[in-house]
Amino acid sequence: MILSINLSRNLNQLGRIWESYWFQPSPLLNLAICRIIIIAFQLNQIILQNDFLGQILERANRPGAKYNPTLIVKLLSLPFGLNTPPPDWFLISLFWLTIIAGFFSLFGFKTNFSLIVFAVGNLFLQAYVYSFGRFHHPDALMMIALLILALSPAGRVLSIDDLGERIKLNIKNKNFTTFHLTEEQSIFARWPIILLWWMFAFVYFSAGFAKLSAGGLEWLNGYTLQTYLLSDALTWDRPLGIWLGQKYILALIFSYVAILFEVTFFLVLIFPRLVWVYIPMGTAFHTGIYLAQAAPFFQYIAIYSVFIPWTSIINSFSRRQKFSQNQNKLEILYDGLSPHYI
Repeated sequence: MILSINLSRNLNQLGRIWESYWFQPSPLLNLAICRIIIIAFQLNQIILQNDFLGQILERANRPGAKYNPTLIVKLLSLPFGLNTPPPDWFLISLFWLTIIAGFFSLFGFKTNFSLIVFAVGNLFLQAYVYSFGRFHHPDALMMIALLILALSPAGRVLSIDDLGERIKLNIKNKNFTTFHLTEEQSIFARWPIILLWWMFAFVYFSAGFAKLSAGGLEWLNGYTLQTYLLSDALTWDRPLGIWLGQKYILALIFSYVAILFEVTFFLVLIFPRLVWVYIPMGTAFHTGIYLAQAAPFFQYIAIYSVFIPWTSIINSFSRRQKFSQNQNKLEILYDGLSPHYI
């Protein structure tokens, strides 16, 4: 009986810890800023990427093209047949609908619905491209991030939705109510950010583990990285990669740095202050492999925004500004007992 009671108490305590970890009140501003950065990046990818729509439309017309639709493509293009590419008008309509939903999401108009449309549209378009060839992993985390944002209160602040609600409330109360964005909190504002932290930890650990499990400690010998650098650099005409591929010592150092970065990134989950070490390292890491090997992982850099404590930074800056203003403020004191007082 006593054992059963103790077990129940321990389970309740674990439940409270689990709930507090994911659902403790957190600033909505952090989530809203991440929404803006991530969506702005993805809109840029769709609109400014080398004729993204043209690439989609010409996939089915490539000589020898083999159409092997993924599940999401099959579901959304079911009326046109399971093994037949959807018509161009459907792809064009979906492309522009996705862009419109993206701008609505960016500015926070009907945010959650717009985000769902934007996320599903991106998922379909990317999956459609993959239905004709090899899969590439840089886009996967972005698709997951968009779906997570769509299920979160990412539009509760810094949005047209929030502005409209406040205007309605002020009109109803016939009184203007002041508010501070940094003080707006929700118990649902933390889980999307923490979940993306965990996603990064899994992605990087998986990448590091895959390298070591496939190549063993030989992956760290420097020659393996040299081979990859020279192969990609020569294929994509990357002078930096060609130069680095000829520097054995640098290749050896970068081999160890890459593995250590990937297999220890999870430490950010335990010691959040380490973001100021790992995020600059990650940014340099992904920028470097793009310049040297033409491997575009800029999506990761945009999603790194979930690691930044935006509200704390803004509050700290505001306090410094107020302190500076108070220091420079001229004060005149009057002494009523002074014979010079008039």
